[in-house]
Amino acid sequence: MHGQRHHRIGFPFHWIAKLAEDPKVSWDVRDNMGVICWICPNLILANSSAGVEVIDILPAGSPTRCTVRHSWLAWLSATKISQCFRSAEKICATVNMTT
Repeated sequence: MHGQRHHRIGFPFHWIAKLAEDPKVSWDVRDNMGVICWICPNLILANSSAGVEVIDILPAGSPTRCTVRHSWLAWLSATKISQCFRSAEKICATVNMTT
């Protein structure tokens, strides 16, 4: 069946293990988990708390060539996105990670 070729994978971000140490940090699953959706045959959607990356892979004339279109759709304003990343940097610094 065609629908069985689509895939979705979710994964927690590394800092989820340290959430209990800072009561001010969001426990919302959308802030602490990524979801990658592959829609067969050529579309990838990478979701985060700031928006979604759209990666479209298209044929380009021969079996060994392709064109990749990459775009970004944000649910937050640019100001709020930078606040999101600053918050993530703070959490990552707490667990000795880099963003």
